[in-house]
Amino acid sequence: MSTTVNVRYMVNDVEEALTWYTKHLGFMQLSNQAPAFADVS
Repeated sequence: MSTTVNVRYMVNDVEEALTWYTKHLGFMQLSNQAPAFADVS
């Protein structure tokens, strides 16, 4: 059984957070509309 979970985080710097999540946690960037929003998977 598989469950999908959606989580949203509020950050001060979208570019910095996107870099950190992709580099350190292995997420893949889906979209980037910085400075307002970025989507990772």
